[in-house]
Amino acid sequence: MPVRGPGRGALVGGFGDVVRSSEDIARVLALAAPEQQPHGWHRRDANARDGTRELSKHDVNYLRSVAATLAWVLGDCDEAPVSRTRAGVLTTKDLKVERVHAEDLIEQAVQPLAADNSPPLEYGEGVKLSIDWLLGYMTVPPTARR
Repeated sequence: MPVRGPGRGALVGGFGDVVRSSEDIARVLALAAPEQQPHGWHRRDANARDGTRELSKHDVNYLRSVAATLAWVLGDCDEAPVSRTRAGVLTTKDLKVERVHAEDLIEQAVQPLAADNSPPLEYGEGVKLSIDWLLGYMTVPPTARR
């Protein structure tokens, strides 16, 4: 049953509205490294030579955004993963605003005239799903995406 109100994360070992403990976040962050992915997690890279199993560029972008988001929440990085803003003490509002930036990035990436230098769709997806997991909107960690 969801718990509403301030400090709900504290009830399950998290902080603020983040329902994941620092230990859980650090564990998932460690799993976000591409080399930590299980053999069947990723798609085969279309550009890879026959017989090789490599993460596709899309999967690497996704995992980088998951790692950037989780490092930001843990305080290992002081810049938000999409907006690059800096916050003193991270609040739920900061997380939700960054999620909106990730949704905007996803929307922009699917536009026919998307800028070549903008972050890819998968980067936005990783940020969005990481924040959803942190806030308890989904139970499956973002590294278990596939």
